[in-house]
Parts: sequence; C-alpha cells; structure tokens
Amino acid sequence: MPARLPGPCRLDVVRDGVDFLASASHKFLLGSRGMGYLYVRRDLLHRIQPVGPGWKAARKPAESFYGPAMDLSPTASKLDTSQAWFPAMAEKAALSIFSRFGTDALLERNSQLTLRLQDALSAQGLSFQHFPDQNRSTIVSVRVGDTDTVLARFHQANVRAAVRAGNIRLSVHFYNLEEEIDRVAELIGRS
Repeated sequence: MPARLPGPCRLDVVRDGVDFLASASHKFLLGSRGMGYLYVRRDLLHRIQPVGPGWKAARKPAESFYGPAMDLSPTASKLDTSQAWFPAMAEKAALSIFSRFGTDALLERNSQLTLRLQDALSAQGLSFQHFPDQNRSTIVSVRVGDTDTVLARFHQANVRAAVRAGNIRLSVHFYNLEEEIDRVAELIGRS
C-alpha cells in the first residue's frame, strides 16, 4: 500500500524497508517542475519497465539506440530518459542549497519556523489542527471566516497562500524570516 510522508523528513530506504519511492522536486527541494526521483530496491528492479527509455537505457547505448528494438540494460540505467535540460540546470542550482546549508539544518529551521507560526496563530486566537511532532509538516491550515478578505490582505502584503476547503493554507520554508511569520499571523488575525 502506498504511503505518504508528512512533508519533509529524513528517510532511510534500507532501514525503513522501502521498495519503491517516487518524489517530485518542485516543492520542498525547490527544483523546477519536470524533475523528480525514483528509488527502486535493487532486487525489484526487474519488475519496472520504462515507458519512454532514452538512448542511455540500452545495454550498449552506442549500439542499440537506433532501433527498431532496444536491448535494455539490466541495471537502473534502463530507466534513463532523455534529459529535460532547462529543468535539469535549475535542479542543480536548487539542490546546491542543501549542500551549502546541510539537510539537517534546513529541516531544523523549517521545524522552528512552523512552531513559530503555530505560536503566532495561537496568540491571535486562531485555531488550526495540531499534529504530533512525527506527523507535523511545514504546512499549516487555518480556518477563517472570509478567505477572500484574508487573501486580499495577503495580496497587498505580497504574501502567497492558498485556500483549501475553507482554510488558508500556509507553507513555510527555511528562507522565510521570523518577522514574516509574525506578520502573516497578524494579517489573518484581523479577520
């Protein structure tokens, strides 16, 4: 059965017994749309067949990419597709942030900012769903009376948020400033 993790968190595919893991990179990883990652446990690789293999997916790429049939590699390279060059260049720049600051530091910063947002919302008397630490993500949804009014205030203050099921949906990331978090709570609290 597929599992969905609660936002960004550390995962060890061996320790956690993961068979397959697919992830897009345009959200938490700050990559561009069109890029993603696939992990397949080595002994299950034979169960995956590529839909649109690229020329490097062949057992001997320089000998079989002209067709009509392709002898696929027995390794994970059989899943290689043609590069989406512009998203790939953006991906490299986006992922450099993780090398620069470290994943643990980014995760900790996100956790601190999420807690600060929850505290600021509580100080405004606003209610939202609290989750245990192991289930908490950087997304906080707040029930408000008039979402259009709050979104109009956000627009004026250059704040981006979404509405989901009558809730204002906020998502913090390490680049947010503490004063931005406090300001968002104030803007919602005025409703």
